[in-house]
Amino acid sequence: MGATITMTKPTRKGDRFTSVVIEGHGGVRAFYVPFDPGTVWGSELVTWTHPLFDGEKRKGYPARIRVGDYAFDGFIGYRWKRFFVLVDDPMIAALGIDTGDEVSAEVWPRPLAAITPAASARPPAHRPPAKRIAAARTRKKPTR
Repeated sequence: MGATITMTKPTRKGDRFTSVVIEGHGGVRAFYVPFDPGTVWGSELVTWTHPLFDGEKRKGYPARIRVGDYAFDGFIGYRWKRFFVLVDDPMIAALGIDTGDEVSAEVWPRPLAAITPAASARPPAHRPPAKRIAAARTRKKPTR
């Protein structure tokens, strides 16, 4: 995981950098982002879901991402004190890249208003505390 990352001077268009495609757990591929979007952009860390993780929640920053001619709305993920962009199979095929290849990327912040929260990111419906449920099950009904 010692990927080489170089960042060029940020421009008005977006933040440009080069990174190497890595393979993580379960064959998921990604490339690292060499800066903290929260600090550089003043963006808010949000909870999101990604199909590669079967609906599991992840934390990240909403972003518009371009790698070569391939542009998409996505997230810059944050895990293990690193920032990254996931690279799915259609993107790998479209760009003709693979694990170990260097990519040139450009990223922009995406406003929170443009994001529809996933159902899994919503707070759960109210449930009584487990202690009350357990007490109700063991409570004896009054006899008449």
